[in-house]
Amino acid sequence: QLCANVLITIYRRGARTTLYTTVGQLLSWLSNKVSPASAPAAKLATVHLLGGLCAAHGGAMVSLCLDSITLLTKLTRSAEPSVRPMAWAAFGRACTGSGGVPRAAQDEAVKNLKHALTERGSTNELRAAALAAAPMLAAYSEGLWVADLFESLTQLCTRALD
Repeated sequence: QLCANVLITIYRRGARTTLYTTVGQLLSWLSNKVSPASAPAAKLATVHLLGGLCAAHGGAMVSLCLDSITLLTKLTRSAEPSVRPMAWAAFGRACTGSGGVPRAAQDEAVKNLKHALTERGSTNELRAAALAAAPMLAAYSEGLWVADLFESLTQLCTRALD
């Protein structure tokens, strides 16, 4: 978390390496099985950093922020159990900087949220992280009242109370 905060501050104050280069590199690390972020601890740190950079600077890199949201959504169903709660937390943060989560990404996020809440053997940490991301998805989604996103999220969160 400290590294993420340092990098966010560096980009706020002006860095030599472009934000696009850094975020693109993080995305490629998380997408490839052979990368510097393949170890579980490195992957957690990279996911956290990606969410933080998107939250702080998403408006300056809209297309990369949406690519990040798509990848973070995919990581919420990662085979590595330790990555999933961090992916939900990073997803929620990335939504805040997105400028609006498109419909396709909303649908995938709701599907993964349902999976996290109803999966057998799902940990309380995972459920809490998924539920914490739901308000961010609702607040920063495009066409919230046009689509059925609000009803789907309300239904999932209500069921989670049981």
